Amino acid sequence: MSPDRYVYFNDTSFKVIADRYGPYKVSVDPGVEYKGSDFVFILPKGRHTMGGDMLLKYMRCLPSIDFSRAMVTQSDIIKMILTQALVPENSGNLINSYSSLANHLTTDISIVEFSDVADSVKAMMESEDITYTTVTSAAEYIEN
Repeated sequence: MSPDRYVYFNDTSFKVIADRYGPYKVSVDPGVEYKGSDFVFILPKGRHTMGGDMLLKYMRCLPSIDFSRAMVTQSDIIKMILTQALVPENSGNLINSYSSLANHLTTDISIVEFSDVADSVKAMMESEDITYTTVTSAAEYIEN
């Protein structure tokens, strides 16, 4: 199966969406001490509650800590956001929700296309049997 639609998040859209469905409890191990030209981020080892801005900074500095684990941890965080967003309580007016979120995204999924699948998305959100799988790249998705 090949992807036929896309959704692109930039920093602002990531933070808006993460804040809408957060906060998120994240286990940080090892602790983080990142001092870059763009920002400084220090977070001790342990469980932390994060909003969009903190979550984005944490994801950004992961490759400097352990590059081999960074992509896996980042995909786990995306899975956590989806798991908190796609719940029955959020299935009320999906078309309005998608429309307001789409204003922060770059995507080729139009509101008309989304409205065609909104009932299916709602049924999925209200199901008890849905599990999520994340991948670290499009290539990994295509391989599976």
